[in-house]
Amino acid sequence: MKKLIVSALISTALCSNIAFADVTVCPKFSKNGYTYTDCPNQDILLIKKDDKYGFATKDNSIFVEPQYNTSIYFYDGLAIVQKDKKYGVIDTTGKIIIPFQYDNLSNFFKNNLIEFTRNHRSGVIDKDNNIIITANYDTVWIFGNKLFAVNKNNKWGIIDIKNQIVVPIIYDEVYDFRDGLAQVKLNGNYGYVNKTGNLVIDVKYKQADNFKDGLAIVANKNYARGVIDTKGKTIVPFIYNFIDEFDDGVAVVTQGKYKGLIDKTGKLLTKVYYKEIGKFNDNLAVVKQNGKYGFIDKTGKEITPIHYDMAWDFSEGLAVVAKNNKYQFIDKSGKIAIKQRFDFAYSFENGRAKVLSNKAEIYIDKQGNVIKK
Repeated sequence: MKKLIVSALISTALCSNIAFADVTVCPKFSKNGYTYTDCPNQDILLIKKDDKYGFATKDNSIFVEPQYNTSIYFYDGLAIVQKDKKYGVIDTTGKIIIPFQYDNLSNFFKNNLIEFTRNHRSGVIDKDNNIIITANYDTVWIFGNKLFAVNKNNKWGIIDIKNQIVVPIIYDEVYDFRDGLAQVKLNGNYGYVNKTGNLVIDVKYKQADNFKDGLAIVANKNYARGVIDTKGKTIVPFIYNFIDEFDDGVAVVTQGKYKGLIDKTGKLLTKVYYKEIGKFNDNLAVVKQNGKYGFIDKTGKEITPIHYDMAWDFSEGLAVVAKNNKYQFIDKSGKIAIKQRFDFAYSFENGRAKVLSNKAEIYIDKQGNVIKK
């Protein structure tokens, strides 16, 4: 199953923004026989000694001596730890908040809840160790809006916080609700159910995305891509090899070896004849055609001729373009913004750009004046 919720693996550390950071890439230092790990966005340090873990303050004062087999960082003053092959939760004083009685704890405090496993069965508890979802399932994933994906006997469904079935446990995959519909998979095909569990769009698509702003990109039995609305009506015909996610009402489509731009009604804003269409920055995108580069806007209009040897995304209203091994800056109307031609140029950042001129690296402002580094 493609997981919408990221599991709290034991080899990871929980950062304060509820994202998991790999502790192996965090800075480390040693002191008095301890190894200290200092990860970004954390107010405390993870410490290790003799293959046991504990915690220290930023001034290296140890407040939980290394005693746990594994640990993740604190979030809202609590941390999941493992001892003697069982998992529990402690606070910043080292006090045990949730006893060491679980085989695994994960998805740390998503919506103030924790997924747990005990005796090969999964459920959900809250911070006070109250059972929210009884351990009747092989796997439980916490969705939003007090809903949970559950797996039993290799089939998935969705239940609510009252343990009532919302989507029958009959599918090979289930996904969280978007725009009132949840994507489901059965026997190799995808469809969509509503919040009463009724199948409202038949399970007939070979590939499918979640709905966003009332539209979903799907693939038919021949793997041709199109777009449907929440009623299953075809909005964009199934004639494309790929359709990128809509961005501010437009999407890049691929047909054979070439790309074009469509709006949400399926109307082509450009011909499908570009070799490449980049991401839109400042409402403009780099395009490539016949080995040359230029820019289009979100209406499909070519802002510049497609005649540059290279072009880079707009940054702070200007873009670097190259022609005949010389580099210049253009503005959003496609006009040359800085008259000088350089041997190389980097995009603007914080009002200045680094350029190479006569083999010397210099910095310029948006008027082309040389400024201090």
